Amino acid sequence: MTSPNKLAALVRLAVMLLVPTMACFGYYTLDGLDPARSAWAIPAVLSYPAALVGLIGMVSTLRVPQPSRARFVLWSLCLVLPVALLLWLRS
Repeated sequence: MTSPNKLAALVRLAVMLLVPTMACFGYYTLDGLDPARSAWAIPAVLSYPAALVGLIGMVSTLRVPQPSRARFVLWSLCLVLPVALLLWLRS
């Protein structure tokens, strides 16, 4: 298997393993959300899928021979901002 095929297979595997966890993660995030922060319910539920997209984008950016700095920053923000939001909401 060549390197691009391995990356595609790993991304497919990650999607197959992580997509089913989105519903549970969203449910427990809403259940643990403080009533004072109920306005953040939709961003809280969407933050896990956004973080997964950011992680996949960052890995695929780092796998190219000469990664673009702008793409790396974009995917890093797509990963860090949703995680920071979840940490803030759960504190």
